[in-house]
Amino acid sequence: MKQTIEVSDHLAIQIDQYLQEHPDVTLSDLVEAALEQRLTFNAADELPEFIAWMRREVAVGAEQAERQEFSKQTLDEIKAEVLLERQQRGQVKNNAAL
Repeated sequence: MKQTIEVSDHLAIQIDQYLQEHPDVTLSDLVEAALEQRLTFNAADELPEFIAWMRREVAVGAEQAERQEFSKQTLDEIKAEVLLERQQRGQVKNNAAL
């Protein structure tokens, strides 16, 4: 499907930055990953796994903060990256089942 959408200037800047930092990801990949995650997330099935993953990530972040190692990414960039990683893990699970 080919569709035209409008996004805010702020979001457009974040998308451009993300795509520049991740040249292997296309705009279509990013949008599809975000939409698929948003439309297919089943909290009952994935919540325990997500909570365990989030706890590990928070622990890593706390350790990095103690060492004064900080990310230069914005929260929205991190969120987009996490969503894409979760979508890619989902593809791997789905492809493995085929």
